[in-house]
Amino acid sequence: MKNLIKLIGIITLVTALGFSMVACGGDDEEDIPIGKLTITGFDFDLNGYFVEADVLIDTPEVTYIFAAKSYDADEEEVEFGEIANRRVSLNVWEEKGAGPVGFTGSNTLTFTVYLYAAADDDEPEKTGEVTIKFKRGIGIGEIENIIAYP
Repeated sequence: MKNLIKLIGIITLVTALGFSMVACGGDDEEDIPIGKLTITGFDFDLNGYFVEADVLIDTPEVTYIFAAKSYDADEEEVEFGEIANRRVSLNVWEEKGAGPVGFTGSNTLTFTVYLYAAADDDEPEKTGEVTIKFKRGIGIGEIENIIAYP
């Protein structure tokens, strides 16, 4: 009988802990990347520059997709990726509330790429484009058309 009471107590405790973990949630869903983007082909003199990228998909509801090293939705802070060895790897996010047609993980998208001289710059120095054919949320493409930012 004592063993049965102990077992019921343990089950109750485990259940309560499980429900409290589910209720609290974990990471904010908006903080979880939906893909990975690697951009190659930068000139050597761009090593050390910082990068972010974005694209608007014109669907019935506009979908905003952006790429950066990290993103904190609560603080609305984006950390740029840094170019090293003529390449940069970024995570990809889709803005919530964008509608049913957006990033599926197998899209071909042309991102506008913004290049900053320092990680804390407000305005990019240069801009370019990269067309990425994603497969299962992973995409690699070469930078094109780098020009001074208007």
